[in-house]
Amino acid sequence: MGVETGTYISDFVITNPTDGDLATELDDHLRLVKSFVTATFPGSGGDTYSGPVTATSTQIDSWDARLTALESQPTGLSSPKSGFVTMSANQTYSVSGLGFQPNHIIAFCVDQWAAITSSYHTLGVTSWSAADDDKLLSVNALGVASALGTTTALVDMFIATTLIGSTTTEVAIGNVGSDGFDLSFAKFGSGAKVMYLAFQ
Repeated sequence: MGVETGTYISDFVITNPTDGDLATELDDHLRLVKSFVTATFPGSGGDTYSGPVTATSTQIDSWDARLTALESQPTGLSSPKSGFVTMSANQTYSVSGLGFQPNHIIAFCVDQWAAITSSYHTLGVTSWSAADDDKLLSVNALGVASALGTTTALVDMFIATTLIGSTTTEVAIGNVGSDGFDLSFAKFGSGAKVMYLAFQ
């Protein structure tokens, strides 16, 4: 007799029914197919697929790879980390303990130098992105105030608020790792205030 027993599709015997099986067993085979399929695909909440399945064969074939890719992603996002540091000229400050690999870092700088007859200030922003990790931006202040009127492209530059004299400031982001990065300050003044934001 060629009617197998079992519960799921994996229990099918491919060679059944055999050529010598009785025709009266046909109804047994049909009931077996129905029971195996509905047991293997019960549907959510036991609804036995009461609606149509519209996924294509390509989509179904790619489910495993897509699920594996999703499962490899972090289950939660870390909050951005920020800080505010005072740096002296030609100093490198190491930021550590982020708790995540940063994908983007922004540093805002306010630089000040004062003398008896003049006072210089520069301010601006530089950034680093994981999508462009071979390009660590160093941004320079515009010099005297008159330079502002001749500058048409302010991308990757500091804007200087100085009224007299010549200023140049450079802040760079480097050595970005799995838990931190370096801020480097150079070229001008006795010190700078630098605020940084790091994002996952």
